[in-house]
Amino acid sequence: GIEAMSSVEDIQEGLTLHCWNWSYKNIEANMATIAAQGYTAIQTSPIQQAKAGTKGYSMNGWWVYYQPMGFHIDNTGNSALGTKAEFTSMCKTAHEYGIKVIVDVVANHLGNRTGNNLATTIVSDIKNDAACWHDYSKNTSNYYDRYDVTQHCMGGLPDLNTGNTKIQNYV
Repeated sequence: GIEAMSSVEDIQEGLTLHCWNWSYKNIEANMATIAAQGYTAIQTSPIQQAKAGTKGYSMNGWWVYYQPMGFHIDNTGNSALGTKAEFTSMCKTAHEYGIKVIVDVVANHLGNRTGNNLATTIVSDIKNDAACWHDYSKNTSNYYDRYDVTQHCMGGLPDLNTGNTKIQNYV
């Protein structure tokens, strides 16, 4: 039976375990221990489909998770985190223990091909709509300049126009 049940209603009052790059199966398999240790929430790495599959990457490939191609759960079988069904099962188990689930989301940029360009795998509805993007021909050069940081690429990653209703609806 389930012994540790969180009674924390406000996530801000609890303790969150950041399960960075843990697979959904691994998180679920350790849920009893996570609950017994007093954690009231877990946080996953981004579950969005990345521009490239993440299976086989070492921890040095963490950055691949942060270059998504859209705003949907990767259910291709190419994610080292797992499938949508495994994610759903992990959430169900977490909730049985009273543990809340936080999902890391990349909401301000999508993956690039090689530099200041768009990955070919980006969802075409976003990729082919110029209104979805800020100027991705320029990189941020002054991190103290709000406009520069919010309107240009950071390290070549194409910056989304998060003020655009279409982008907001996707996110």
